[in-house]
Amino acid sequence: MEYAVNNVGTKEIHDREWELAKKTITLVKNDNDTLPLTVPNQKTVVLVPYDDETIPMNYAVRKLTNDGKIPNGDVVEAYSYYGKTVDEVLPMAEGADNIVFMSEMYSERALKNDTAKMADTLADTIHENGGKFIVMSVNLPYYVARFEKADAIMLTYQARTMKEDPGDKVKEIQQYGPNMPAALYMMFSKDDAPVAKLPINIPQLDENYSFTDTVLYERGFGLTYATEEEKNIMAEHTNITWGRSGENIVIRTNSTSDTVAIRIGGGLVATENTEGVTLENGTVTLSGEFANTILSDGENTLKLIFADGEIEIRIFVTGEIKKEESSEIKKEESSEIKKEDSSNNSVTQISDNTSTPKTGESCPFFIIPIFIVSGFIAVFASKKKNRKDTF
Repeated sequence: MEYAVNNVGTKEIHDREWELAKKTITLVKNDNDTLPLTVPNQKTVVLVPYDDETIPMNYAVRKLTNDGKIPNGDVVEAYSYYGKTVDEVLPMAEGADNIVFMSEMYSERALKNDTAKMADTLADTIHENGGKFIVMSVNLPYYVARFEKADAIMLTYQARTMKEDPGDKVKEIQQYGPNMPAALYMMFSKDDAPVAKLPINIPQLDENYSFTDTVLYERGFGLTYATEEEKNIMAEHTNITWGRSGENIVIRTNSTSDTVAIRIGGGLVATENTEGVTLENGTVTLSGEFANTILSDGENTLKLIFADGEIEIRIFVTGEIKKEESSEIKKEESSEIKKEDSSNNSVTQISDNTSTPKTGESCPFFIIPIFIVSGFIAVFASKKKNRKDTF
């Protein structure tokens, strides 16, 4: 007890919290190496849901400044969009090169509310001006699927805010909440690349913003920052023609990563753990059977995202799906075997299902009760099956 009183809340403990918080940050999207933000003379506006969440953002900026992580000439400002309309928020982002939008979505209703629509408008506006839209998710991770317009998405989980900037008096601050500022800090620090992986699957949304059975980001997925050398992922061929021949598609790259995520049109279609996909020494192999399930006729653009970089591969699909010859005996050959009579060359048909009457024949009387009983059982089973849980 004495140890706890003397140590909990000290700078040493908070420093350890800070380092642990950084290890829990997950990066699931980073198009065109949007992060880290290292370009000088840029303005970044951070928009947060609640007024008191500007405190941890300003705390992160102070740490970044003290650690020399803010690029020369950069300005980072934090504002709250609480209770404001999109028309009131847009002026806050005026002149910004980057917008960091903090999301605290925690229910499916939020996928369609005004805040989600505000995020769409902000993304469109910053993109029209040549800037970047970055999402910081600080609550439940499932809802990042809503931000398909984001250039980068970083997650921290059920984070807490700060009541005040701890400064040097960390011992007096009861609620420290390092996760939010740690996420913003890592967005600027190339030396603090994300390493955490998703603990769950994140489903894709349909056109009505409802969850589907398709996985957008798979459990265990997570990106990191690539070094300048690692960014130059190259492939032996970036344009491949494939004729649905059933042959494997082999993509050889110079990646040294042991993980890969394959995306088509923004959606995750496979990883190195998917059946029909292998990754070995930078070579990604798609089995012909698997390729038939994910590729459409014409041009397909696959984005291969490795831990050390990414590359786009264009696959041109021609021809029809090749159907393999069935090894099963054809039905007519298995049910009716033609036997030639050597005496008069007549053909005798031997059926392997002589108990079932053919069309036009009368049904034996003893089968009728069986049909009646089966009918009652089917009706009862159908009614029972249609009972659904209502929660």
